[in-house]
Amino acid sequence: VHGAKCLAVLAGSSMPGAASGVAVGAVVAPKRHLQTVIKALDERQWRKKRTKVHEYDCEHLAVAVAPEGARALDAFGSDAESLVPAPLAALLRDGAVRWATGHRHVSAAAAPSPAAAAAAAASPAPPPRFRYAELFAGVGGFRLALDGLGGRCVFASEIDPCAAATYERNFGDAPLGDITEVPDEALPAHDLLTAGFPCQSFSRSGEQRGLGDARGDLFFEIVRVASRCRPAALLLENVPNLLRVDNGHALHIIVHALARAGYHCRLQLANAAALVPQHRERLYLAAFRDAAAAAAFRWPSLPAARGAAHRALGSGTVGVGYHGTPPGTLPPQYRTLGELLEPLADEERSRYELSETQWRQVRSSLEWRTNPQWRLPPLGGGPRPP
Repeated sequence: VHGAKCLAVLAGSSMPGAASGVAVGAVVAPKRHLQTVIKALDERQWRKKRTKVHEYDCEHLAVAVAPEGARALDAFGSDAESLVPAPLAALLRDGAVRWATGHRHVSAAAAPSPAAAAAAAASPAPPPRFRYAELFAGVGGFRLALDGLGGRCVFASEIDPCAAATYERNFGDAPLGDITEVPDEALPAHDLLTAGFPCQSFSRSGEQRGLGDARGDLFFEIVRVASRCRPAALLLENVPNLLRVDNGHALHIIVHALARAGYHCRLQLANAAALVPQHRERLYLAAFRDAAAAAAFRWPSLPAARGAAHRALGSGTVGVGYHGTPPGTLPPQYRTLGELLEPLADEERSRYELSETQWRQVRSSLEWRTNPQWRLPPLGGGPRPP
């Protein structure tokens, strides 16, 4: 109730300050009031629990506040004052604690792992064709492609600890965590900014609250970084339903915010079904500071589906075995599942194989009959079994 009321009272507050990102800040308090502050913030679920309480100065500690609470505290003393928990409001009015709007705290800069640093020192990389930064980096899908094009990642941010750990294992660099806690001065110069920004508030499977949701609001962190670092181009990705959320108003705000930051936008729906073994339609947004570059930009042409090669695999007219496809038989986008998996020795693979009895039990199960998407495709290619 308080969250909905806060959003209603403060509706429209994100757009005027889009270049400064989402509302952020910290309650600054002496140690004797710290527990009162934490309890009051937790009552509204306003405390950023992934950001540790940290030293603000020699006499005060800072407690980081989530965007919803930051918006209410920014408006403290106006119509939103009743949204602030009474104990915290009393401390603020008395001057015992204070609200530090805009305060961001990051504990350490992203750094390569010792092994990656040693490898880089042993064989210095050639100068990159371009430098890029990625927000909401996940496990590094954008990086995998951009490194292959000669780019060099100079900054990455990912808040999910499991995704960040996978990212570090994939690339040797540990991404920073919460982008809302990274101050402007910690953002390096770059030529391209990428972001697969949180999709939960835009997805058809969610409540579709769009930019009014705390996760959807994180889009404005992209605007902040772009406004601060002024990269030549942006490449953003989200779910197709972003086109329809709030009758298209959310997308209008996004494009308008980027235009105000100096970017010319191009949008395209793309389905990667021809490249990966799943239906994966996504909305991509490319934005350029140079109007001529935006006008000259052309989206790549992707096949609508796996097409003739997929049908050939399914019919058995193309011989493909487990890691047995002759080189050059199929283009890279038609590699089979067996080719994508790491090879296993026969004795190791046998530990994972089902017996004929086990396989019959799987196929007779309710899950198999009612959820075709759960069926694993054959290692040698072709459609999922009926």
